[in-house]
Amino acid sequence: MLSKVKTHYDNLKVSRNAPQEVIRAAYKVLSQKHHPDRNQDDPNASHIMKIINHAYETLSDPIKRREHDLWIEKQENDSALEINKHHEQQPTQGMQEDLKKKFGDEWVKANQEWVNRYQDRKNNKNQNSPPSKLDKFFEKIRAFISFCWGVIVWAVVFGIAGIFIYFQFFSNEKTGYSDKSITSEIPFIEEADTPQTLPHTGYTNKTGLIGVAPLQIKVSYGDNYWVKIVDSFNETEVASYFIRSGEILNVDLPLGSYKIRYAYGQNWFGEKKLFGKNTAYAQADEIMHFGFDGYSYNGYTIELISQVNGNLHTSGISQEQF
Repeated sequence: MLSKVKTHYDNLKVSRNAPQEVIRAAYKVLSQKHHPDRNQDDPNASHIMKIINHAYETLSDPIKRREHDLWIEKQENDSALEINKHHEQQPTQGMQEDLKKKFGDEWVKANQEWVNRYQDRKNNKNQNSPPSKLDKFFEKIRAFISFCWGVIVWAVVFGIAGIFIYFQFFSNEKTGYSDKSITSEIPFIEEADTPQTLPHTGYTNKTGLIGVAPLQIKVSYGDNYWVKIVDSFNETEVASYFIRSGEILNVDLPLGSYKIRYAYGQNWFGEKKLFGKNTAYAQADEIMHFGFDGYSYNGYTIELISQVNGNLHTSGISQEQF
């Protein structure tokens, strides 16, 4: 019997061919049921929630889901091969009875003797027994095939060597070309960075993220922003969003506790270089908790705008900390 492989489908309690709508609905139900804010007496709630989040992150991404399906298939195939190998080495009594019914006791006995003799020779347990005529015949065939392969391999090697020598020496003499001719060195010029078209407000690197708790971020005029949402427990990125200068971002996040980090600048060079060498980095000092109070989902409204007596405290950070 094959041992069952534990998969992300099992963690979300969905079938392997479940569509994205079913996976999304299952995640929403399980995240509400097992979230640590609703299970404060359960010490395993945070661990269960991480498993649910990781399973949804994998199955909501088509590429990651395909890799996970291939991993499941490999695990099941390896388990099946191991069981088949065990059965081949140790035939059951039922298999012996089936052979007796089909071919008779004499055939089974003779076949078993041949198998035992083959295994003895394979394991070097019967080296002193003289080989049969059939064994000698097959040994000659194997020797002949090995000789033929050796001839073919050496012929190919010498053929390639001959072609190389011909083009290396004789062709140079015919054309008058010499490898010692002086060639000019072309200096390598590093391509300069070119600003890209600004993404629209709300552009994200996590298109499959499903959230329920609201987050609104307002930014001032002058700079564009790349806001990163980071899980406060394991420091992993949940999602990042682009906000154009002077505009407002409205998104929904999964329940959890997050750190808000952001980079800002004027010209956009893509998700790797962000706003180029003039990129500035900062983060909100407060950890923000997105939860459910039994009646509604709780979120935040943030204004990344310098204000007198503002209640949002931020600190500058390095690129590595971002």
